[in-house]
Amino acid sequence: MKKIFALFVVVIMALSLCAVPVFAADPDDLITNGDFEAGNIGFTSEYRYVSETGHNTLQDPFVYAIGADPYLYHSAWSSFPAQSVSNMMIVNGATSTSDPAKLVWGQDVTLPVCDPVSTYPLYAGQTMLVGDVLVESDGDQICVKFVLNAGAITTGWLITEAHVAIANDGTGIPQTKKGNPIPGKFPVNEKTDPGDTEAGWYCLDIGEGWTAPFAVAAHAKIELPELGHWDTESEPDVWVVDRPYDEETAWGGEEDFPGKNWATYIDYTPVVCSTLYDFTMWAASSYHTNPAQLQVSINDEILDVLLLTSTSGGWVTETYTWDAGTATSATIAIRDLRVAYDGDDFVIDDISFVKQP
Repeated sequence: MKKIFALFVVVIMALSLCAVPVFAADPDDLITNGDFEAGNIGFTSEYRYVSETGHNTLQDPFVYAIGADPYLYHSAWSSFPAQSVSNMMIVNGATSTSDPAKLVWGQDVTLPVCDPVSTYPLYAGQTMLVGDVLVESDGDQICVKFVLNAGAITTGWLITEAHVAIANDGTGIPQTKKGNPIPGKFPVNEKTDPGDTEAGWYCLDIGEGWTAPFAVAAHAKIELPELGHWDTESEPDVWVVDRPYDEETAWGGEEDFPGKNWATYIDYTPVVCSTLYDFTMWAASSYHTNPAQLQVSINDEILDVLLLTSTSGGWVTETYTWDAGTATSATIAIRDLRVAYDGDDFVIDDISFVKQP
């Protein structure tokens, strides 16, 4: 009878482990090895790691394993598969009141840098790429900056005039009846002498009721100063021109005005830098009494406590939203607040941390 019962348990376990749902990893997930498929790497823990299987290997508190079934590590625990794929973090929880909040799972994450500045080409004489037009918005204004590239700077070009206009669309930019823009009528009309390799930032208010994308007209006049030298051997001295004066008109963007000249504008949609992140985790009890209370914190800010149920193998999930503010990194921690000698055994799987769009 014992052999038949053992065989029955093995068959049931095999069938249950085959019924694993497919896990589709989010390509934007910032967590390393959140599904534990790579084993005991990518995270930290103040619990002791146990690599061996066996019905008594996780008998002590404050220990964990990375495996496919809790029953393989403790004979009193239920047998059930991972939330997805094959592995999960299997934990014997806290029992000591002297240190109930040891770190179960933790990971340091570097937050992605969001650049609110959009870059568009600045062409002079229609075909010569001489730099970039930088555009950014705070929601109330649109700001524009002209920057010459290394090639233009090496040649000796300088920005001597800058003209900027914005509108809800291209028709709102000051222009002739034939659709040719008039830079002299743009709200920003600035001259610099002797000129510079950068010009801006120039900021203009977004009109009431405007919606993205906006039209940004960015025009610059660039000049190549004359170079020469005095021929002192002649009588009298003669100025010799080594490089004649030159000037070009330059436009940012690649959207054509309706007129016949080659002037262009920028079709601009502001970059929104979200600071909100969604942290998601799955967890389940592996024993039917004293379910764990899993506290989630980021940068020592407690988000919430996930209360597990007494149903062994009953996976539950929770998503917490965290505002990074000005933080450039996130220290994520999961701790067990339950203190119990009988039970308090659980599993964790599919931890993710994704920036909201």
